[in-house]
Amino acid sequence: MWWTALKIVFVYFLVMVPLILIFKYLIDLNPVFQYIFDNFSDGFVLIVFLVSESILGMIPPDLFYYLDNPI
Repeated sequence: MWWTALKIVFVYFLVMVPLILIFKYLIDLNPVFQYIFDNFSDGFVLIVFLVSESILGMIPPDLFYYLDNPI
């Protein structure tokens, strides 16, 4: 069990640390979000967020597992 936990932590750091460093030092997302909020109404941004969360929330996680490992 400890070996599995160590592998999970290793993969997490292998993926997350580079992403955090890239977004901290190379890519600035503030201009992207500022453009979205300046050019679109608050209602439109809220509706897009609500629809995307509703559609993704209705898909059961078992479907992704089945698509990855069909019987």
